[in-house]
Amino acid sequence: MSKPLAIRIDDKGRIQLPQALRHTLHLEPGDVCFLEMDAGTLRVIRADNPFDLLARQAIDEANRGEMIPLSQLTPTRDPDASPS
Repeated sequence: MSKPLAIRIDDKGRIQLPQALRHTLHLEPGDVCFLEMDAGTLRVIRADNPFDLLARQAIDEANRGEMIPLSQLTPTRDPDASPS
């Protein structure tokens, strides 16, 4: 474990993570984190961006050759049907 960092809580209950820590954790403004308490210890856990997760899954599927053609995902239309 690294050396503990001193932080201060402001009058609105906010904490600011030091820049070096944000850089190490690849945290950007707007990122979501979870706080977890365990036996008096507060842990900050970086949440995955759901779009990054979907992109990784799509890349993994493509690498395994499991891609689905877009034509299978779009509904087919009857050219003679009236527009709804």
